[in-house]
Amino acid sequence: MRGRPEVPADPAQGDPAHTRTPPMSGGGPRTRRTAAEKAAARDRVLADRTTVITRYTRGDSLKAIARTYDVHAPWLAARLTRWGVPVRTHAHATSHTHVHRDGATGAVTAIRCPDPHCGRKKPCSSRDPGVSGVA
Repeated sequence: MRGRPEVPADPAQGDPAHTRTPPMSGGGPRTRRTAAEKAAARDRVLADRTTVITRYTRGDSLKAIARTYDVHAPWLAARLTRWGVPVRTHAHATSHTHVHRDGATGAVTAIRCPDPHCGRKKPCSSRDPGVSGVA
């Protein structure tokens, strides 16, 4: 048997037909969301369509947005596709960043660039064949 077994909920805690998944480590029992709770979370995404699209096109990750709205990332990816928003591949999402160094503290921050047309202007090294040298 793979995964964690389903355990019937304690009848004293509510609906005996409702099941819970035992916690993996501490934190108490976690109950499964009802169909109504899932539908409400999805309805929030549909109501905030422009905000979701704006966040995604500005560079927020699919997982981060899905976490905010409490929906699954594959469901959100399907919605973005249905809305005509091109969904980034993992390689694209992690490939282009700008590195900023704070002059006062020396702290380095890497920020994913949301502009798909930005690109690097010069090759990083002669061994980097995937980057064009177009200025």
